[in-house]
Amino acid sequence: MSNQILASEVAPPSVTLQGTDGSECEAFVVAIQENAFTTGQDDDPHWMMRFGRTRLRGKALRWYATLEKSVKGDWDCFVQALFEQYPHDEQPDAADIDPTCGMVTV
Repeated sequence: MSNQILASEVAPPSVTLQGTDGSECEAFVVAIQENAFTTGQDDDPHWMMRFGRTRLRGKALRWYATLEKSVKGDWDCFVQALFEQYPHDEQPDAADIDPTCGMVTV
């Protein structure tokens, strides 16, 4: 018998991303990752990406529609794009941005 919890056994989180601010964005990313862990999908970035995009609302959903396909298909690049779009009060140094995701830093 498997110890893996089926996605159907866990209620999806009520978290959504409206595109309010950096704190909401971080809570969104953490909630998606926690749900992935709970359902045994934490090693599947494609699952996190597919699930995460179903939780976007309002400004965040409209912003998502403008992203390049390469960012929409890569969880790590998507999270980086989220953090760039919805930063915390403290801005990261350009050296902290991973250039392999193709994100432009200014």
